[in-house]
Amino acid sequence: MGLSWRHLVDLSQPGSVWRLLAIVFALLNLKSLPFAWHIRLLYGVLRHVPPRPHRSGPSALFQPVIISSHSSLLECDYNIHKSNSTYFSDLDVGRLHLTACLMQLGMHRARAELNAQKKGSFNIMLGAVTCSFRREIRPYEPFEVWTRVLAWDRKWFYLVSHIVRKGAVRPKAYTLQPWRNETVGAGRKGEDEVEKKEDARGGEVKGVGVHPAIFATSLAKYVFKQGRMTVPPETVLLMSGLLPPKPKGEGEAPVEKEDRSTPALSELPNGTIGAVALEVPTVLPEEEVDASLEPESADGVWDWDRAERERARGMRAAEAMAGLEALHDVFTAEKGPALGQF
Repeated sequence: MGLSWRHLVDLSQPGSVWRLLAIVFALLNLKSLPFAWHIRLLYGVLRHVPPRPHRSGPSALFQPVIISSHSSLLECDYNIHKSNSTYFSDLDVGRLHLTACLMQLGMHRARAELNAQKKGSFNIMLGAVTCSFRREIRPYEPFEVWTRVLAWDRKWFYLVSHIVRKGAVRPKAYTLQPWRNETVGAGRKGEDEVEKKEDARGGEVKGVGVHPAIFATSLAKYVFKQGRMTVPPETVLLMSGLLPPKPKGEGEAPVEKEDRSTPALSELPNGTIGAVALEVPTVLPEEEVDASLEPESADGVWDWDRAERERARGMRAAEAMAGLEALHDVFTAEKGPALGQF
């Protein structure tokens, strides 16, 4: 005999109270149940199919994708706030939405062209991720993950994510969802009001340049691979229609020393997409880099120089992640004793 909802909530049945409590507990912790993370990632992929040309072009390259979530009870630690290890599952979902939204067409084109050469399958892989925590997230407190492109070099593609209090900040507009623009003005809070609430909660010092609604900030770097070959991020961005035309006569930056275990795209045979120019990070004058902080130019057009200034500005923060690689060398291994094995 099958079970009905009436049978499940009938408190006169044996074990019905525990059954009902188990259902309520599961509903309150849906995002922490087995395979919930996989389902969220699958939705992120399907939400942005089929691959299509990006309607906004280069102006959308550095715009964030926003997802909403909350801290379930199963994500909380003994301090009764979101455990630091659970931040990364939400960050995974935010980064997948961004790459699927912005670059799915470019990855589809690169996969089709490079797979034809039978040099291995095309893929994007996470190389490193780090997170800096600022404020606690309480049980069932809603938050948003804002993820955007930070920078890239000839190998790595850097994404920055900010976890912020839900509703505390609104973008100026929604490029791909114009129907949401009607709520931007109504839902936007004044900066003074937000700061007052944050000061009362955590004693945040004003004037330090950090938005008071930020819970945590994460930096991740990805690499595009075709088998053992590294595909420069610039190639995928160009195939996605996200980079402005490169000016004629633009000189190539000097080739930096790199890991020869993974050949660059420029080493491919003729007739491949290796004709795309490879850029390495350039150091721009401080005033030029800071000028790229302007959200919009006079005519609202993103040209190559402006995109390059923003990329170089992002590299100033992204290059700090390179220092993490040196930590592999401090592993003591068998060089000394250990406290114990537990």
